[in-house]
Amino acid sequence: MQGRSDYQLIYISEGKGRFFINDQLQELQSGNIVIYKPHEKQIYEFNAADKSSFYWIHFSGTESQELLKGLKLMNGPYFIGDFPKITNTIENLINSYIIDEFTKESLLAGNLIVILSEISKRLHTKSSSMSLVLEAIQNDSKNTLTNRDLANMCGMSEYHFIRKFKSYTGMTPHKYKTRLIIEKAMDLLCNTELNISEISETLGFEDHLYFSRVFKKETGVSPKKFRNSNIPCFHIEKQGKI
Repeated sequence: MQGRSDYQLIYISEGKGRFFINDQLQELQSGNIVIYKPHEKQIYEFNAADKSSFYWIHFSGTESQELLKGLKLMNGPYFIGDFPKITNTIENLINSYIIDEFTKESLLAGNLIVILSEISKRLHTKSSSMSLVLEAIQNDSKNTLTNRDLANMCGMSEYHFIRKFKSYTGMTPHKYKTRLIIEKAMDLLCNTELNISEISETLGFEDHLYFSRVFKKETGVSPKKFRNSNIPCFHIEKQGKI
């Protein structure tokens, strides 16, 4: 089955969706951009239960490919996070349909270039890209993102990404994820009545005993002892620059 003859840009502003991309089914969370090329299969779905919101634009033109190539938006999907400027600009595009044809076409073309340029700027500014990676990790509640996924967000090789990440945060991606999980565990132990098994499951652990071992390795005490003590929660802070 062939897709449409134009380009399609989809931005997930809330919830999540499932997309068939590069012969693979991927579940994408809010903050992701997908750009389908002409004649590419456009297979995706949003489940009403996820309460998702998304915006889409179809566009074409002889310069479209060169524009996307110049802005380094030929592959994807891309994670850009919460980006109100995108949604505001798309709403301006929708409102432009009430004006005369020539002005409408000019506004549509101009606003489309603004959207694509802002996406590219957000993705390809190195410090911004790493901030988006940290945001993606923090939103990845089940810890499903791999180093390759995160490297792709920055347009880097996996090896180069790990080095840059450690320079930026002071720790490897694995260590950062583990510390973030432990911070969430501390918060749940301090501020909820969930038992250890429930907290373990909430954080994506299949074995609560393994969770307890990881927690003790990182904090020096078991989850139970931590809950019964007055040990303050710690917080991860960004360190250094790229």
